[in-house]
Amino acid sequence: MWRDLGWSFSSVAALICGGATAWLHWWVVMHLGLWPYIIYELIPGLLGLAFGIYALRENGSKIAWLGLMLSLSPLVTWLGK
Repeated sequence: MWRDLGWSFSSVAALICGGATAWLHWWVVMHLGLWPYIIYELIPGLLGLAFGIYALRENGSKIAWLGLMLSLSPLVTWLGK
């Protein structure tokens, strides 16, 4: 079960960057209210998108889909208004 999820370096990097983006946005920016730090979401967010798209094009990884969704999760607050 765990082997056919599409584990690769790029999919794991997308997952890590997506997790960092989600944590930065939902905890640091939204919970703590540190809005000036919103610029720091772009670094792991863009890396997560790049690694995720690459992993999807290479092997259709399910882990990469999770990383992409986490990288794009800050858009929920911007598009939800």
